[in-house]
Amino acid sequence: MNEAEESEASVTPQLASVCLDSPAELPDWARITKRTNTNLLLPIQVAPIAPRLLCGIMDAILVLTAAALFSLIVLSMAKFVPQGKAATAIAVLLPAFFWAVYHYVFSGFRRSHSRMLMAQLELSSFEGCIPARRTRATRAAAMVLSCASLGLGFAWAMLDEDSLGWHDRITRTYLRQS
Repeated sequence: MNEAEESEASVTPQLASVCLDSPAELPDWARITKRTNTNLLLPIQVAPIAPRLLCGIMDAILVLTAAALFSLIVLSMAKFVPQGKAATAIAVLLPAFFWAVYHYVFSGFRRSHSRMLMAQLELSSFEGCIPARRTRATRAAAMVLSCASLGLGFAWAMLDEDSLGWHDRITRTYLRQS
């Protein structure tokens, strides 16, 4: 044995009693599946894109209606009506603000929205349980990031092998069919 082999042998630790559970002994939610390009090891059952898109459209209708009503009330009471760039900025930022508040309130303080119940969807963590309030509130903030990038965080779900958006990956949550 030369010197290099002796130094490698002395540095390498010997692990004589390492025992891992076989996949057959693990519960269904903990079975490991081989995935590429991701750290996600659980076989999650993400809801199809169509019901999730339907929920997004229903959200958009609700938020845009609320923003329009709010704008009408404010404009009827206001003495000054913004024009030009200020009006455009308000027209874009007001619905975005309402959308963010809507998701924060309903995601943070309720387990599901009425639109999720209509589409038979429920929020779940990657571990298979109902996410905590803080995780749901963080998901709402992450959805703002997905939206603020011109919708790329939502569009990512079309390309992702698990159909998960940025907000799903960030918070380790997803929508599944109930």
